[in-house]
Amino acid sequence: MLANAISQQGTMGGNTKIMLEFARRWAATEEVNIVTYEEGLKTCLDYNLNNVNYVKVPSSKFAKFGVPAYYSIQIIRTCITSLKIPKKTGFVVYSASNFWPDVIPAVVMKRKNPRVKWIGSYYLINPSAFMGFEEKWHWLPNMRLLASNFMDRISYVLMLKFADAIFVTNDLDKKFFSDRGFPDSKLKAIYGGVDLAEISEVPEQVKKYDCCFVGRIHPQKGVLYLIEIFDRIHSLKPNAKLALIGNGPKWYENKVRLEIRKRHLGKNIDLLGFMDGKEKYKILKSSRVFLHTSIYDNCGMAAAEGMACGLPVVRFDIPALKVAYPQGTLVVPLRDCKKFAEAVITLLDDADLYNKIREESLELVKSWNWTEKAGCLLNFVNTELCSEQG
Repeated sequence: MLANAISQQGTMGGNTKIMLEFARRWAATEEVNIVTYEEGLKTCLDYNLNNVNYVKVPSSKFAKFGVPAYYSIQIIRTCITSLKIPKKTGFVVYSASNFWPDVIPAVVMKRKNPRVKWIGSYYLINPSAFMGFEEKWHWLPNMRLLASNFMDRISYVLMLKFADAIFVTNDLDKKFFSDRGFPDSKLKAIYGGVDLAEISEVPEQVKKYDCCFVGRIHPQKGVLYLIEIFDRIHSLKPNAKLALIGNGPKWYENKVRLEIRKRHLGKNIDLLGFMDGKEKYKILKSSRVFLHTSIYDNCGMAAAEGMACGLPVVRFDIPALKVAYPQGTLVVPLRDCKKFAEAVITLLDDADLYNKIREESLELVKSWNWTEKAGCLLNFVNTELCSEQG
C-alpha cells in the first residue's frame, strides 16, 4: 500500500479511513506492506494497525521551500523506497489517494515490473475552480482548487493509462472514468464502511444532544450552513444542544467560531474537535439526530456511523447521496436551511416518524460492515487481478 499522503495525527480523511480498515482486515490472510512517511506512520500506529509491515519513507526537509519542492523530493524518495520491496507473483500495489506521492511511485513500480497490478483510488472528483464547492460561478478561480485540479488531472490520466483497477467512492463516479475509456468491470465503488462490532460494544447513553455533526470543518461539509440550521432550531427550542465533532483548516475553523459567537450559540454548541472510535460513538449515542450538511459530496461515512448508532439522518438533496443513502434519511432541498431545520424539529417532535427513520437507517447500515466490504474487495483483487498473472 502506498500511503504517503494519508492524514496526519488528529485528523481522518475518508481515503485514510478506507486504507486503514482494509489493511487491518487484509493483513489477516495476506502480507501487507504500507509505504508511508513519518506522520503517516504515527497515524497508522495510533489506529493500532500492528499486523502489517511498515516501510518508512525518509521525511523531506524541503517543506519550507514550498509544496512543489516538498512533493518532488517525497515522490523520488517514495519511488526509491518502494522499489526495494521484494516483488512476488500476485504482488498488488494499492495507492491510498490520488495525490502524486502515491500515484507516481505506483506508476514507476508498474513500469519497472509489468507483472505488478496497480489499484488506483480516486475518492472525490473536485468541482471547477471557477464554481467551487458552492457550485456558483466566480470570475476569479479558487487558487487552491485550481492547483488541486491540475494535480488531479495528471493523476487520473496516469490511472487511465497504467492502473489495472480503480476504486471510487460512489457508483455515479464510475462514469467519469468509463466515459474516458476505462473498463467498467475494473471500477469498484467503495462507499466506505462502519465497524459494527466496535459500535455494539458502546452501551446506550443518556441523550445529551439534540443534534450531532461529524466531519471535516470545511466548506464542502456545509459547516456554516450547519450553524444557520442549528440557529433556526435553537430559536424554537432554546435548550437544544449540538455536538460538533471534527477539525479542519484553521482559517475555516475561525470562521465557524466567529459565526457561532455572532449568533450567540456558544452555550448550545459543543466544539469537540477530532474524535474517533468509541469516544466518538459515545457522543453519537448521546445524540438524537445526525445532521449531514455536506453541500458537495459523494458519500460521507460519518452519516453511516450515526445510523449505526441509532440516529436518523437529515441531509441535503445531492444526487450521489441518493445512491449512498436510499433510506434512513429525511431529504431537503440543497442549501435550504429553513427546510432542513424544520425536518430536524419534525423528527424531534414526532416519535412515530423518528422511530420509522431510525429503523430504516439501522437496516441500511448492516450492509456497511467493514469486514464484509474488505472481504468482497479482496476477492475482487484475487479473482480479477491476480488470476490474470497466471
